[in-house]
Amino acid sequence: SAFGSAAAPPSHHRGRAHGCRTAGYAAQGSARWPASRAEADGGWALSRAPSCGRRGTKGGEVRGGSWGAHYASPERDRCPRESRYFTYGSLSTFSKTQHVFPMLPVMALDEATPINGATEAVGVDSLSATPARRSLSRVELAVAVAGFPLVISVTVGGSIVAIGRGVEPNVVTGIAIVAAYFVLAVSAWIMPWHPSWGRSHGDFRTDIGLAITNALVNAVIGTAILTVVALGAASLSQAIGSTAWPNDWPLLAQLALALVMAEFFEYWFHRMMHEVPWMWRFHATHHSSQRLYWLNAARFHPIDSLLVGSVKLAPIVILGGALPVLAMVNIFSLVHGAYQHSNLPVRIGPLNWIFSMTELHRWHHSKRMHESNHNYGGNLIVWDILFGTRWLPDDRDPPEAIGMESLPGFPVGFWAGLASPFRWQSVVAESSAPDLWDRDGRDL
Repeated sequence: SAFGSAAAPPSHHRGRAHGCRTAGYAAQGSARWPASRAEADGGWALSRAPSCGRRGTKGGEVRGGSWGAHYASPERDRCPRESRYFTYGSLSTFSKTQHVFPMLPVMALDEATPINGATEAVGVDSLSATPARRSLSRVELAVAVAGFPLVISVTVGGSIVAIGRGVEPNVVTGIAIVAAYFVLAVSAWIMPWHPSWGRSHGDFRTDIGLAITNALVNAVIGTAILTVVALGAASLSQAIGSTAWPNDWPLLAQLALALVMAEFFEYWFHRMMHEVPWMWRFHATHHSSQRLYWLNAARFHPIDSLLVGSVKLAPIVILGGALPVLAMVNIFSLVHGAYQHSNLPVRIGPLNWIFSMTELHRWHHSKRMHESNHNYGGNLIVWDILFGTRWLPDDRDPPEAIGMESLPGFPVGFWAGLASPFRWQSVVAESSAPDLWDRDGRDL
């Protein structure tokens, strides 16, 4: 086992024992070793990758970046190299530590031993095995396989036809979204993937409020931003005598090109939301949900939603993309996002190598950081594949319990959620799990 030496001789620092173990980690949740609770309760922030006999830092004395510092004690060399580092696949699961220490050596856990075998070897309770994949009835399997291709094909195809016949793109967008949301809501009521996700967790009014707020913010401020960008792009086009965007292509081909381009910027922005502390404050609202259902697609802080929408559409506008292709990107994103968060059985097989669909995205909402810090693509998974962050285990389903393990008391109310990024230290103090954070809350 990669963690076969987990019981290496401990070192001592101010009376606190340190052995080969994983410290409390500062993201949505983490693996943690049995002794880490006493460390965190004492206010000791340990380094975020497992190492042997490491020393801690009290009250953030060592500021090696927002994610802490890697402090190894002299006893560290007693521990075999394999027990010091922890990664899964080609991307370090402790990406925050690597962000601070980019040269930190890692070993790929999946190249050495299965995750369940590794965690059993060291007794990590928070990484217990998830049940094997669920068996589906014939009807469930039919919906799981054909549901998403059918919904997205009808929505996209119908919208292209309507826009081609001269219907106002904004009208088409509204009709397509309402129709898709209705179909997904009714379908999940009839055939829920998890019955518990079909019941309100005190979040429905908040989600409705955020959906309306985000629609208004993007319609007013988002449109104003893109209008300014379009004016600048028009001036550039006049100067060079043409636009760079292929407006003469069929609208479906333009949509495909626009999605690949937009997803590149959305991928990196989304990833930064998880890795840059001040950006995570805004994105935490989305991950605070305790269930996944169709309305989660709109559960974003308005600033998060506005920035993501502007970042992914602005490049298309700069290149001269017209309103129809922008409308199609919005239609695809909103319908895909609703299905991506839906409480329906989904099994789309090889399409999981193209689309960032439900099976992939449920892992992104896991409480376990090593699982959730993957699958950043909003609509497509191609950039995750290219940059090594795609993750889809084939031996088990995503966990039913989702959210942020380290912030179990994150405010669920509408106004409290809007205010949370601006009173972050108070939110951390009021809602965090003390065994997973340092007392300053700086790890967020």
